[in-house]
Amino acid sequence: STVIRDWESYNITGMIPGEEPEQMIMLSAHYDSYFTGFQDDNAAVAMMLGIARTFIDMGYKPRKTLVFCAMAAEEWGVVDSKYDWSTGAYEQVFTAHPEWQGKVIADFNFELPAHAHGKKDAVRCTYEYASFMKKATEHIQPSKEAYPEGLEVHFPIQTWSDDFSIAIAGIPSSVNEFSDGEFMETHYHSQFDSDEFYDEAVYRFHHELYGLLLLELDAQAVVPLNFAEVFEEAAKSLDVIYCQKAGARVTALLELLEKAQELSDEIYDRIWDVNEARLAGEAVELERVREAEKKLLSVFKMEQDRFVRLNWADEVLF
Repeated sequence: STVIRDWESYNITGMIPGEEPEQMIMLSAHYDSYFTGFQDDNAAVAMMLGIARTFIDMGYKPRKTLVFCAMAAEEWGVVDSKYDWSTGAYEQVFTAHPEWQGKVIADFNFELPAHAHGKKDAVRCTYEYASFMKKATEHIQPSKEAYPEGLEVHFPIQTWSDDFSIAIAGIPSSVNEFSDGEFMETHYHSQFDSDEFYDEAVYRFHHELYGLLLLELDAQAVVPLNFAEVFEEAAKSLDVIYCQKAGARVTALLELLEKAQELSDEIYDRIWDVNEARLAGEAVELERVREAEKKLLSVFKMEQDRFVRLNWADEVLF
């Protein structure tokens, strides 16, 4: 990319309309790059469009509107700043379409998807989608050629990628795991990110994996968010001795976190029951479901505003 100060760049979006337009699912990838950017992120844009074309070719009629968004300014958003990344994604959901907050129930973001960054693949998602992703992927296994050690779920999401900007807007997000491995140390953001490292078995699996996850999520009646992981991990992160020395009421805080975790599990059980009824072909009262969903997404947004902070190494803290 040629970076010119104070020039504009553009996000490019397209949609496959759904039967329930108040719900949306987003797929995203960025089209700006360092040098030719084969893995980062041209292969991801092509994969996003490949999934879109497949759904159109098979005549699939989604329940939720599917939004496909090619983002600009992921690599070069603000010059001369450590935080130049993901500006296009941030502007998309905070400035261009703030009304997507509360409507988009998930973002599937793609980064460097045509290369195996290790022997085991992973879907990386927000805490709140961990339960759903674990269940949705338990019967999906990659070929030994692509990932000999299988597939797992990682959480939470990390910075330096579009999905982080999208999540803090209140849209639960995920990304194919790409942050590990030698490629990130030797080729990432360099002229060596070329088609020499194209792996068709990996690329094909990622098309299939995220196509299946999209179908699974589209079939849900209500957004399958489980907040329990947040409170469990928050409790683990507390330094009890430090809190006591600071005079904080750590015992009361731990009790509240435990209570919040129990309540979250109870709510998720109810969500599960509603979604299972929908999958079984039973009638679901959509008006009540939409009202519940708005509340769930508002809680997710509240968590982003109140809990998410970064340390100096850009690691996500509570």
